[in-house]
Amino acid sequence: MQDRVSLYPGRVKLAPVPGQENTFDLVRADQPTQEGTPLNKASLLKDATAAILGLPSTAVPDDAFLALALPAGKYAISVTVKSPGGRPMSGISLSGIVTAAGSTVVTDENGVGFGFSTSSPTTITADTSAFLDLTGTASVTLTPKEKIVNEAEIICMRGSATKATFSASKTVKFSPDVSEYDASAIGGGENGKPGTGSQKRGTYSAAGGDGGKAGGVLNLGKQPYTYPDAISLVVGAVGGVSKIGEAFTPAGVPGGKGAKYTYSSQIDNPIAATAGSDTSGFLYPPTQVGGSGGGGGAYITEGGNPVKPAAGGLPGGGHGEELGMPYKTDGTKPGAGGGGAQATLSGEAGNLSPGTAGKGVAGLVGIMWRYK
Repeated sequence: MQDRVSLYPGRVKLAPVPGQENTFDLVRADQPTQEGTPLNKASLLKDATAAILGLPSTAVPDDAFLALALPAGKYAISVTVKSPGGRPMSGISLSGIVTAAGSTVVTDENGVGFGFSTSSPTTITADTSAFLDLTGTASVTLTPKEKIVNEAEIICMRGSATKATFSASKTVKFSPDVSEYDASAIGGGENGKPGTGSQKRGTYSAAGGDGGKAGGVLNLGKQPYTYPDAISLVVGAVGGVSKIGEAFTPAGVPGGKGAKYTYSSQIDNPIAATAGSDTSGFLYPPTQVGGSGGGGGAYITEGGNPVKPAAGGLPGGGHGEELGMPYKTDGTKPGAGGGGAQATLSGEAGNLSPGTAGKGVAGLVGIMWRYK
């Protein structure tokens, strides 16, 4: 086809119609140097061409385009994905149909995805696994027809929960039905410390290891949610911080101090270990999280009685180590610190056994949400 090329594009002349008052003929006066291809049935869709495509003589060019795009056995399907509250959901991957290029169909800002199928009936599934408030998938089954654009709708399914906790990092979303959320996090508790000791000129010193620090707690209430924003939830490893979006957990409560024992022929000075500190305040959802570890015991074989360790903070902080005792030195709640090790010093050479410190526990992230 050719465009019309004129010396005076758009110029026209009005010629009065004889005997008809205020009536004129509109005549082009643009002086074309190239007439261009006329827009008529012969240039747009001939009857013979329509017949080749199996179309009637009344067909329009759009019918011909559709016939070329949809040969026998190929079905065009337009799918609208909506939230349980009827709101369009963009960015949703659909399986069961593909684009003209064979790639995955993803819904646009109106929640609409367009693609093709070669089977009838066809089941189309929306992947909503990233959305905390929805079930993992939602689908629709239809029996599409040839030579038309078939329309379908998927209404996603709302889950029963309105809260969740995570012991591993995750990125989450909500459907457009959610208005706001609350979230809490605790960082990872630290491992307890080993015992230390020395012997110099007949004076023995032993110090139990300090308990591990508990993870710090972060609470974020009434956070507005804008669809389709993703929320990054990072769970701190042992001794690490947790994150909600860009917010970090603060420092947690410190562990208890290890026992100390100094002994010689003139000195017999035991100093008791101190207990770990309690931790609470994980609000969304309310969850027990761990305290810090208790200080470890100290023992000098040349001296008197061992100096006892101390208990961990509540709940679940590791108890300080005391050899031969069945205390649980590892932390047992999210974010708990491990108990400090017992230091055992023996022999004129000052042989030291630093003990085995308890292990801290990784953190936790929780989230709750509310609907519009």
